[in-house]
Formats: sequence, C-alpha cells, structure tokens
Amino acid sequence: MKFLHAGDVHLGAEPESGTSLGAVRKGELWDAFRDIIERCNKENIDLLLLPGDLFHSQPLLREVKEVDYLFGTLTHTRVVMCAGNHDCLLPTSHYYDVTFPDQVTFLMDPQTDSVYLPELNTEVFGLSYDARQIEEARYDALHSTDAGRINILVAHGNILCNDKSIPLHRGVLEGAGFDYVALGHIHNRIEVSPRVAYSGSLEPLNRGETGAKGYILGEIQKEGSGPSKIHWEFVPHAKREYVPLDFPVTAETTEFSLCSELFGVLRERGLQHMYLITLTGTRAREVVWNLESITAVLAKYGANVLELADKTVPDFPVELWREQEQDNLVGRFINRMDSVEDETLKNRALQYGLQALLARDDKR
Repeated sequence: MKFLHAGDVHLGAEPESGTSLGAVRKGELWDAFRDIIERCNKENIDLLLLPGDLFHSQPLLREVKEVDYLFGTLTHTRVVMCAGNHDCLLPTSHYYDVTFPDQVTFLMDPQTDSVYLPELNTEVFGLSYDARQIEEARYDALHSTDAGRINILVAHGNILCNDKSIPLHRGVLEGAGFDYVALGHIHNRIEVSPRVAYSGSLEPLNRGETGAKGYILGEIQKEGSGPSKIHWEFVPHAKREYVPLDFPVTAETTEFSLCSELFGVLRERGLQHMYLITLTGTRAREVVWNLESITAVLAKYGANVLELADKTVPDFPVELWREQEQDNLVGRFINRMDSVEDETLKNRALQYGLQALLARDDKR
C-alpha cells in the first residue's frame, strides 16, 4: 500500500503579506496542493493522508469547493483527512456545506473516528478538532483493533510541548499498534520513530520556517497478522525556501563588489529562494553600507532578499592603537574593554566607543 502524507498545507494563508511576494506566495500554496493531487494520479498512490490544517483558517465556501473539485480529479487514490486547530469544525464551518467525492473520508468526530478501506486492507483512525484550543490528550484513547489490517493514525497535535493543541505522547503512539502515524501541526519535518513522523508543512509559512519543506512518500507491506514492513522518505517540494545566510566581508570590500559577490552566491543557491542575509566580518572604517540600495540592486537581478542586516565591525587597528596611544583616552578605553568577557559585546562596544572618540577628536 503506497501512501502520501502531507501535513499543514494551510491553504488561504498569505506568507509575506504586505510585500511584493504576498500574492505570489498565497498562490504557491494552492499550486503545491495541486501538485500533490497530480503526484497521486501519476504514481497511483493508494492513500493520501491529510492530518489537519488543510486550511489556514475557517475556509470560505468557494475554497472548500475548489478542494472538492481537486479531490474529484483523483483517479485511484483514497483520501483520509481530519480538521486541525486552524480549520477546526466550528458549527458554521463550510466543511459541512460540501459533500466530498466517495474516495474522500473526513474523520469528523472530535473524540474518536475510523474508516476501514477494504480494497487496501487498511483502517485509518483519527479525530477532528472542534475548537481552536484543546488541551486533552484525546489521541491516547486511540489504538489499532485488528492485527490483520494495516492500521494508520492521522493525528494533529504537539509531541514537543503543550501549546494548547492536543498533546501527543511518543510512548503511547508507539505502543498503540499502528503501522504508521501521520502527524500534523508542527511545520518542521520530524522523524519521531520509524513509524511515527511529522511531514512538516508543504511550504514555509513564515521567516522562522527555514530548511526544506515537502511531504512523506511511503509504502507499507503486511501479510497476515504479523508485523508490517514500512519504508518512507521525505520528498522536498516547496517552490522556495527561507534561507538564512551569513556573508563575510573584508576591509577591501566595496559596495559594488559586495553586490556582485553576493549576487553570485544567491544565483548559485537559487534566486527563487527568500534570503535572510547578515553581513559579517570587518569593513573599512569609512564605509557605511546602504542596505536599501544593496537590496534594490539584488532585486533588480531577480534575487529575493527579505532581510539584510549589517553585523560588520570597522577595521580599527586596535592592538596598534593600544600600544601607541596607551597614555590617552583611546588607549585607556581599549584597555578597559579587556574586562568584557563576551567577545561579541566587546567588539561591538569597541566599535561604537572608538567611533565616538575619533569623531570627538577628529582623529584619523
């Protein structure tokens, strides 16, 4: 039985809202979901598992109808889904206003639910959120009931900490007899155990979600009532990623050379990605980077620089000045900074202090 596990699609969200990428990113979330449907058709995936937060908030009726249409294009795949904390089943939910195709099962019960798929000899267990915040460990009551079947759990909750979503307990999940547990809610890919995993979100939703995003593709083989064999892999899929990048400069770096060198790095890594760049190292004392200008130049050539921070320090000959000016305020200030243990704080204090002293004395 081949399965595809895609968690936290968050249709309707608009990452980078208010920027030129906002509308593009909103559309790319829908593109990613359409890609999943197409992958299921092309590879004859038996079972698509959607463990909650298909939508970013209470979906509009037209949005649910779009999903209904896409589900209707599936030629072979069965779908089992539940509602998470973002798209929870409130009384006014438009999930109730659409009848999904026969190949789709929505596990709507807020306490315990399951569906048996005889053509796959597979039973899928789960439940749906009926509120944005649920602190009860509701999944602790779910366990497999027939060892002759492939037993799967779709669960939306937090195995790392209690954030007012349903808490999950690794030992309970591993001991409940499931052949696979498809987790949702945490947007990072996490292999809890060989049979328990978060796929993470299909696309990054904010600047804190760095690294590859995608889905899990796997296969379960089971004969009789013995243990099953399972193999799965993470498939990177996101249209673009948030990429933090520390970029070192030297006292010889000019603004033009910085733009050129930085663009070369971004082009090699992929211009489609969204970069969070920090300039590090030492710059010439007379240089003050025009960060807006640098960002604009890079954007002109197709690079998406969302953040550009300057953490460089001026090229002050500290040790030379310590020796030559030990009898004046500059030398005494440098010696005084030796008592600061934190190197980052020390370097920053030297930078600001020496700049202020040199400006006052009009020196160098």
